[in-house]
Formats: sequence, C-alpha cells, structure tokens
Amino acid sequence: MTFVIPTAVNLMTTAHGSDARARGGFSEGTPTAGSKVNGNLPITSNAASMTVSNGDGFEGLYWEFLASGGYDVSTDTKIMIGTWQFNAPNRIECDTAANDGIVVRIGTGSGSPPTNYRTFQIGGNDKVAGQARENPKMWVIDLNDDSHEAVAGTFDNTDVQCWGYGLTGLDLGGSTSLSFFQRAFVLDTTKNASDIPRFTGASDWGDCITAMGTTHSTKITDEWLKREGAVFSIACPVEFGDNSTSTQFDDAGASVFWPDHDDAADPRVRVTEQAFRVYLNLRNNAADTADFAGFYDCGNSYPPWDFDQDDAAVVTFDSPTFKRTGQFDVGSSITGPATWDDCGIVWCMDNGVDLDGSTFRNPHGDHLLRLEA
Repeated sequence: MTFVIPTAVNLMTTAHGSDARARGGFSEGTPTAGSKVNGNLPITSNAASMTVSNGDGFEGLYWEFLASGGYDVSTDTKIMIGTWQFNAPNRIECDTAANDGIVVRIGTGSGSPPTNYRTFQIGGNDKVAGQARENPKMWVIDLNDDSHEAVAGTFDNTDVQCWGYGLTGLDLGGSTSLSFFQRAFVLDTTKNASDIPRFTGASDWGDCITAMGTTHSTKITDEWLKREGAVFSIACPVEFGDNSTSTQFDDAGASVFWPDHDDAADPRVRVTEQAFRVYLNLRNNAADTADFAGFYDCGNSYPPWDFDQDDAAVVTFDSPTFKRTGQFDVGSSITGPATWDDCGIVWCMDNGVDLDGSTFRNPHGDHLLRLEA
C-alpha cells in the first residue's frame, strides 16, 4: 500500500532569522519568528513561531519557496498548502478578514521583502479561520488564482518566489506569540508530475492517512488530508498510478470531498479549476487495476478528471457517483455504470468505452456526453 506525499518545501522548524528561506517581513510593528520546542507543529523538536513586539497592528513574514529562483506557472499551475495554529485560546484576537485579520501573500521577483505580490484575505474574527483557535488551520492557494483582494506592483507568474503570512492583531492578552507554523508544500497539478500526491501498489483511500505518519515525530498534524470513518477530506490533486509501478487501487466505497473555492464564510481555499485535477495513470498491463464504487464531490471549482486509460489496464466502475467535476475524460479500459451529477461533459475518448447503465446530470447547458469519432 502506497500513497506518496511530496516533500515539503519548508519544514518550518527554525526561527525566521535562522531560516535560509527567510525573505523579510511586512508590518506596522516589528515581527520576528522564533522557534518553540516540543509538541508543536509539526510534532518534532521545534516549530516556527511568529511573535510581535507590540500588541496590535499588521504583522507578517515571508519565506521563499526555493533555494534560488522561482516557479514558472504560466503554463501549468501549482498549489501552495500551509498550516498555522494560534498560540493559545483567547490570547489573540484578530481583526475582520476585510481588515487583513489573516492574510497570505504570494510574491514574485527577488525583492526581500517582495514588492510584487497578491494578498488573499483568508480569515478574521468574522470567518471560520479566526473564530476558532483549537486546531491547526490550512490555507490552499493556487499560484495562478486571481480571487485575491489586493495586488501590489506587477505580479509575474513566470517567477513566483515566496509566500507570506500576516495577521492584524487586536489584543494579545499578555503574550507576544502569534502563530506556530507547520510544514509548507507546493504541489504539481499535472499528470505524471514529480510533486503530485499519488496512489500506487495495492492501495485505498486509507493509505493517504497512513502516509501522514504513525509516530509523534513524523505525523503531519494538519487538515488538508483528513478522515472520519469512510469519509475523506482532501485539498490536493490526486493521481492513481504513475505509469511505471504496479498499482491495484480499490476505493472500498469511500466518500471523498474537496473543499469549496473562496467560500464567503471560509475563504482559505483559493484555486482555479485546474488545481484539484484527478488522473488515472496505470501501466499498460492487465495486472494494473482500479475499482471505483464511492462518492466523489469536487467542491465548486469543477476540476477536470483525466481517466483516458485505453490499454490493457482494468478499471471498473461499480456505480460510483462523481459530483461537480469538470470535463471527465473516459478511456476504453473503463467498464461499468457510474453517475455524473452536476458535472461537465463526460467525454468517451475512444470506441471501447462501456458505461452502460450510467446516469448523466449536467445543468450547465452544454452536452452531457460526448463520443469521440
């Protein structure tokens, strides 16, 4: 059983001043970032901690993604996932989201701090992130998303170099510690890319939770991969197989949900329709199998699904339901009925596709089903 989580771009275990990826700050006061030991996020010996010297005002810090240079996402986007937790209950009050209660900035160019960036208001005392402080909170930002609330300079998506976290605090309650940080990820969203989460081997959805770690020193304690019984919540693209490793995936009837994009009550997820793409990428081998019987709800970003597998691999649809997908490409390796509800076009890519007994519901005014000539 295998589910691969790409390597984090920053483990966030050192003070900002000691972090080789530090890229300056933005503030009305003087923010710094120390490190706190034992039992933090992630659960290792240290966790990055942002502190301030005054009790209020706008405070923030930047970290670069790569040791040098930036990402060119002008052709294919990437998504950045980060997680933070406030210091302790009732110690921090942040302002409303519109007043920059909690923001993430995505910066381009080599400035330290950058002068070209987009600001995403992801939380505040009037939003989910900012009202509760008892558990880690994630953000998911598509490096091409344009739902930002503010922009400075000229954003260059051929040179995306850094991210920043900021908070407008109203009352620190005697503590100058704002937030603790967890490891940060940048994930690919294209088929067979090196940094896309994927299943190989004899696997099921439970393996994505196992892959997060099983001991106090390795477990990733954030919320972008979660499980409650047979219900899974994920906030990333996914690939089944890698076209080179033997894969036998079985979803065991699980229900899988992706988060909504730019929810008015909880705007931590800012993605394009390309961010949460799903791929089938098995070998051309009858030993490679994938069985789908579960329920899949893609949130309101309607990502495309590429299941254009048309070779010896064996893929079975045992009445799964796909909800709110974008275009769904289906290859001849797939047989069996499924339901597509509130989805884009289901495109049968070649002559051997057998979806007898399927149900198609598309309220968007375009075609329900397309057959490749």
